[in-house]
Amino acid sequence: MKKLLSVLGVSLLTLLLATGGAWAYTYGFNNITANNTTNAATGEAQLFLDITDAGMTDAGVAQVLFKFSNSLIPGDLSSITQIYFDDDSGLLKGISELVASNGVDYFEPAKIGQLPGGNSLDPRFRGDFSVEPNAPTAPNGINPGEWLGIYFDVNNGGTFDQIVAALESSQLRVGFHVQAFENGGSEAFVNNLTKFITPPVAPPTTLAPAPPTTLAPAPPATVPETPPATTAVPPPAPPATVPETPPATVPETPAAPPAAENPPPAPPAPYYPPAPTDGGNSSVPEPATMFLLGSGLAGLAGLRKRFGKKN
Repeated sequence: MKKLLSVLGVSLLTLLLATGGAWAYTYGFNNITANNTTNAATGEAQLFLDITDAGMTDAGVAQVLFKFSNSLIPGDLSSITQIYFDDDSGLLKGISELVASNGVDYFEPAKIGQLPGGNSLDPRFRGDFSVEPNAPTAPNGINPGEWLGIYFDVNNGGTFDQIVAALESSQLRVGFHVQAFENGGSEAFVNNLTKFITPPVAPPTTLAPAPPTTLAPAPPATVPETPPATTAVPPPAPPATVPETPPATVPETPAAPPAAENPPPAPPAPYYPPAPTDGGNSSVPEPATMFLLGSGLAGLAGLRKRFGKKN
């Protein structure tokens, strides 16, 4: 049953944040017990309150949503347990619904407790409304990464702006007890008066699902047929024509003139008498000399006459 309520509450919270024009203000918290400086710094760094205009119910009742969260940044060990509302403004009529993230389990007790350290405040903190986790307390509280939403009905005539103004003037105060710090300690905190303004939450954009992309099958790849390679055969070379070498013409050697028949006899060699051995006093006889000279001249004349006839 608790899980069903939690799921329904988350759905309502989601629808609320999706409504256009919804304003949300974020507040941090100040430590009021100062039991441990490290624990106090952790709480002030990662614990927050968002207050949102929740609109009107079907019955025409205005509502306000208080959402408490324990941030994952820095995410140190801690658990928001008891939560208290001190409403001196009279704007809050009562708690109408609790919604939470997984692991968070709260209820509204019949008897309202007191905020630790609340008596030290001026004015004193006196709870008019409170919620707390079911046992076990710390595990079912708001641990890092978790949240709790509390819907309040607003008294007739009350508005969201008036509630915000009451928070900032201390006419409406919100405090909580935080346990299960890393060192086992606990601290108490009250909302500060400085808000972080969050612009109106735009309705989520609902995009129509894109139609599935149907890809037409790609046509089969047609690979053009490669024609068979035709190797061009060169035409046969014409037969080599070797020019005929003309026969060598050897010039005819003119025939030598026929040798003359019966060539004339060679003239007799001249006769030279031996040198005298008697000192040069020998004398050649004159008739013999003259005879030889005459014979030679006669022979020459005969030769000339013979060759002259042949020519």
